[in-house]
Amino acid sequence: MNSGDEARADAMLHELLAAPERGPDEAFVLRMERLALAEQRLQSARRTALRRFAVEIGALGSLAAAVLLIRPLAAADSGGAILASAPALGVLMLMFVWLCTATRAEFLPADH
Repeated sequence: MNSGDEARADAMLHELLAAPERGPDEAFVLRMERLALAEQRLQSARRTALRRFAVEIGALGSLAAAVLLIRPLAAADSGGAILASAPALGVLMLMFVWLCTATRAEFLPADH
């Protein structure tokens, strides 16, 4: 075999074994863009939930502190007119109002 035949055989093998020319995979790119967008939205939702949780824990802590500070005063100075459990009942009422306002969106119809 001479060098011309070898060069032709090499070129033919190179052509047969070469990967086909393709454009970018648009479906894959679209899936990755959607995945990145979903990850950004999820991260934002996590930050919002953590911030909301911190605020709610602070609010419940302040209510608990109010009960601890007011309860001895209500029972001692009232002469029996104010129940010792009145501050706790007030806190329960506040928590009920908070629960109703915090979950109101879950009970609204979908078109609102």
